[in-house]
Parts: sequence; C-alpha cells; structure tokens
Amino acid sequence: MTALRHDADAACPPFASPTDEHLCIRLLNAQALRDAYGIEFDQAVAHAVHQRLQECGFPAHAIVLDGDHARVSLADLPDLTGLPRGACDQITESIVSVLCREAVTQGTQRAYLNANATFVREDKPASLPAWPGHSADNALSPGKVPALAHTGHRIAYRSDMVLAHDFLQDLRHGVLLLYFQPVTLFTNTDHHLYHEALLRRTPSMRSPYSCVDAIGALKRLGLIARLDRSVVWSTVELLELHPHMHLGCNVSALSLQDDAWWRLLHTRLAIDPDLSSRLTLEITEPDAVADIEQASALLARLRRLGCRIAIDDIDATHGSLEFMRRVQPDVVKIDRSVLLHASMPQQTPELLRKLTRLCADYCPAVIAEGIETLDELALAIRAGVHGVQGFLIAEPSMRPAWLNPAPARVEDAFWLGLVPCFQASPPCWMGGAPQDMPHLDTKPNPC
Repeated sequence: MTALRHDADAACPPFASPTDEHLCIRLLNAQALRDAYGIEFDQAVAHAVHQRLQECGFPAHAIVLDGDHARVSLADLPDLTGLPRGACDQITESIVSVLCREAVTQGTQRAYLNANATFVREDKPASLPAWPGHSADNALSPGKVPALAHTGHRIAYRSDMVLAHDFLQDLRHGVLLLYFQPVTLFTNTDHHLYHEALLRRTPSMRSPYSCVDAIGALKRLGLIARLDRSVVWSTVELLELHPHMHLGCNVSALSLQDDAWWRLLHTRLAIDPDLSSRLTLEITEPDAVADIEQASALLARLRRLGCRIAIDDIDATHGSLEFMRRVQPDVVKIDRSVLLHASMPQQTPELLRKLTRLCADYCPAVIAEGIETLDELALAIRAGVHGVQGFLIAEPSMRPAWLNPAPARVEDAFWLGLVPCFQASPPCWMGGAPQDMPHLDTKPNPC
C-alpha cells in the first residue's frame, strides 16, 4: 500500500474493496480506554465513531470497525487522489476534529478519543478476505481485549480524564486566556526578543483545577496535541492582528509528530514570511520527545520558513542536552530549577555557568527564566546568559498595551474550520475546474 497522506503510526490493516482507496482511522488510545473503563466502553466508542463518521457525510454501509481501526470505503465517493496535499490534510484534520472534539459517554463515564486519519491507496489490489459485515453496535474486537490493567492505573487514568474533560470544556467555551510576558536580551533592553504567551483561566471564574495540573493530565493521556494546535493557531491569529509584535507560545515535545495540522501550519507560514519571522515556538519538556529524528526534521522545516525555535526547560539531563544538540535552536531557556540550585548556600554556581556555556555553543540566545529577585538576576548575569525572563522584569499581563482587543482567548482548534461533507452526487467543487478537483462539499461546524 502507498499512503497518499500519511500520519505517524496510522498504518491500517489491508482489506479488499471495490475501489483502490479507503480512509484509515487509527484510534490511538482504544486499548487505554479498555484498560481504564472495561470492555463495555468499547460499545460506546464503536457507536460514537460510527455516528461521527456519518456526520462527516460517509454512508453507514461504508464504515467498518476492525480492532483499533475504523476503515471507510471510498467506492461510492469522489476520487481523492487528485486533491492537492494541503486539501487532503484539511480533510483528515477535520475528520479527526469531529471524532475527538466531544467525549464518548457511557453512563457517568466520559472519555475523549485520540485518533489520526490518512487516505490510503492500493497500488495493486491484493487477494484479501472480504470486509466483515458492519453493525452500528460492532465493538472494537472485544474478544481480543487483554485483562484490565491494575486498579491503581485505572483510577489514575479516570482521574486524569475527569480533569481533562473539565479543561477541554473550558477550552471549547473560551474560558482559557493568553497572558504575555517579555523575553528580554541584555544587548537590547528597549526592545524585547518576543513576548511569550502563557495559558491562564479567566480570572473571574473559580476553578477546581490548575492549568498546570490539567496540562499534565493531557500529556499523560496523550491528548496534549489538541491544546498545542489550539494555542499555536490562536498565536498565529494574534500575529496577523498585530503586525509589529513578535510572539512565542509553548508546544509540548510530545506533539512533535508528522501530523496534518503541522503541514497546514507550514502552508500558512510559507505564504506569509513576515508572520513566520515573528513567531517563536517554545518546545517544552524536551526529554519527552518520542522520535528525535522526526521532531528534528519537523522543526528544521519550520526554521526554513523563518520561524524561531526555542527550547524551554533546559537542564543538565542527557535527553534535554541531546535534543538541543540535534535541533540547534535559536533560543534556549535554562530551567529555573538550575538557577535555584546554583543560588543555594551549600552549592556553587558552577553548574549554571557550565550549562550556560554549553548552551551557547549551540544557540545564539541563552535565556535564564524565572528571575524573581535582584540576587537571581545578578547570578544569571555572572553565569553569562544573554537575556532573562521573569517576574522581576515583568509579570505576565492579560492586557498588555499593544493587545487590541483584549483579552486574547484561546480558540479550540477542534471546533474551528469546516467539517468535510462527502457526496457521490450531485458534484460540488471546491474551486478549480471539474477535471482538476473531485466532488467535495463542506459545511460549517456546529458550535
């Protein structure tokens, strides 16, 4: 098989169909959901996947659930091979959004799916068994489910999912805001290198959770990419509205995978080099990167487009330093824990000085973050850093003077854009001549 638009780890089992093409969807957390909620939850997942694919316009008879995959025959649908790569990425991103934006519910249990999608074409149709018959109640291979995980794991997973649900509901309803804190170079204190966008909740609303705890839960559940794409696209929109500003935003190292949303971002940045040059992506927790080769290639493409790459949370661990060596970023931010360690009476600042010199070998701007006192500032200067960030310099602001309108709300990327609506007839074209484009209609997402 040749994947027309391949998402990482989205390989789909081969099958025979009346056409060479199909849509393959991999449910990345299907097994984790079984372990945490039991086999019965498979029924709810299967029903939700089937219904949500129909919302995208796929006919019910074309949808088959097989193990941790959903497969859709394109026999009665437009030929998608003629679509530009960007259009296919838009379609798969929209399909993933529809599948994952709302929690699957069974009784009092609620959990979010994590999925990716790709269009696949068979170069030479193989002699394979026919598709199994489909039932809307078809569970995802319940007979092959292993014994449920340890009770402690199930409790922790469910607890994280409850926290993630509350947080993602707030994201959907515009409760999450961006605050801005400057990153300042000593060589140019009048003009900041950029302003980092920091995630906060609306201050007037009481919350049962902290953003730090919720983000940790999303990372453990494998759902952090939804937040990352939402923050990145919201930051890009702010750069469009404020052409004089340079902004940075956080992206988890866990999200550095070859997904469609990154390719869509590449396309957006390629058509506006000025905007790209004003965007800094701060990669957090570099130790957590899943595939350093893939991550390095993705970041290299962004740098070629003019985007700055910063590595956040740098410390003396091997994984953190190896990631810096491979990426060779524009900015490195030394974790506050290193500064605190160096400022302890029984410690020397030698580690901070050595780490600063090492970072400077790979990066032109080494920043000490979390500066809160004059003593910490003096310690950072003696260590040789190029700039600083922290409460001593400026507190994060919800309403900086340059921001209009304020405040800046984070928009949930899974509730933006278009839901693809596929139709075999009548033909509906997304621009271009009929001989250039297949039939494809779109409709706005319900919000």
